Amino acid sequence: MRPPFKVYRQLLFAGLLFPSLALSDPLVFTFSGIGSGTLGGEEFTDSTFTFTFFSSTDDLSTPALYPHDITTPEGTTAKFTIDGVASGYFAGDQAVFVNESEDDVGIWVYAPPDFLTLGNYAFATYNLKTNIGPIGGTASALSEILPVSVANGPGTEPLSLTSVLQSSLTFQAGAGSADGSGGSGGTGPATVPEPSSLLMLGGGLGCLLVMKVCRKPAR
Repeated sequence: MRPPFKVYRQLLFAGLLFPSLALSDPLVFTFSGIGSGTLGGEEFTDSTFTFTFFSSTDDLSTPALYPHDITTPEGTTAKFTIDGVASGYFAGDQAVFVNESEDDVGIWVYAPPDFLTLGNYAFATYNLKTNIGPIGGTASALSEILPVSVANGPGTEPLSLTSVLQSSLTFQAGAGSADGSGGSGGTGPATVPEPSSLLMLGGGLGCLLVMKVCRKPAR
């Protein structure tokens, strides 16, 4: 007895499902430089900082009010380290954006002013989905305040950058863990399978399942 058409349809759907699930790639975005500002009311001067954001290609979008921006979601998972000062996680509406029309990337809260921006002509054709950097450019710290959760601290504290040493700020993006728990760990790109390879694997598995059913002898 030949299997009913419903079985073929389900197996073909499974073969198509695998590639669709493989299209979401985790991303890590890292801003690093030397800057001055305040954390919890305490000032720091010319301190080395690193801000690392974790997202994925599926989470990128263009806000209706800002049609030239491509951004990660509000509240994107992000951690920070300010040498000699503190480390921990951002605890607000922070996100990473790129504005191709203005040739810059940065950290914002879905409304102006931005927390930090970096301008470079390379960002005119960048959409946050591919590896880039480390790359420098024109830096701007706009004194926007973001709440952060300091490691071993009692709660959240306000963090503000008032200035950034121009030659120090760099931006880097690559594949990694989408939640900061593994992969690159926020220190740089990690190796993950290419989407095309995952597509081929998913399609191949679906075809093998169909062939197995078709070759099964009738009772």
